[in-house]
Amino acid sequence: IVALPSSGTNVYEDPSPEEMQAWESAFKTLLQGNISQSQDLFAAIQYSLIIYSDTESEKDYFIIEKEGSSQNHWGLYILNPSPCRENLIIQSPHPKFDTNTGYQGLYTFLELESRAYFLSGTHRCNSGVNSPCSGSTGACGSSGPYKISDPAHNSSGIFQLMTALFLEDN
Repeated sequence: IVALPSSGTNVYEDPSPEEMQAWESAFKTLLQGNISQSQDLFAAIQYSLIIYSDTESEKDYFIIEKEGSSQNHWGLYILNPSPCRENLIIQSPHPKFDTNTGYQGLYTFLELESRAYFLSGTHRCNSGVNSPCSGSTGACGSSGPYKISDPAHNSSGIFQLMTALFLEDN
């Protein structure tokens, strides 16, 4: 969370339609259980699929995160392949702005054994590009439109795509 790009650095860009389609294909391949192929598909868009084994809880998790050199700041996604709460998804869209929500979200995800955890890839005010979402906010200084780097107000990003894919999977 500390390393996420800050407000105003302008590194967030929405994925292209081709990148959205590639992400969807990689994710659906993961849900079908083909981990190796899913890893290859995510790698093509500069994301990694990591299998993390927590030795304390003796649970495995799938972590989808950007590769170190990638300029795609679309977020981090953790999936629990054996959740206690199948329909519970925890999201932290403002971890750099709303104090401790990123850490609180992760804690909640782990404690409630939910299905997934979503963490935004940048500060909500990272981009200078306005979101088409209606309304305004004072979060980025003077009152103005939401930015595309705010996943809670951007229907064209991976955060929203993942929300739709989990809804579709239920």
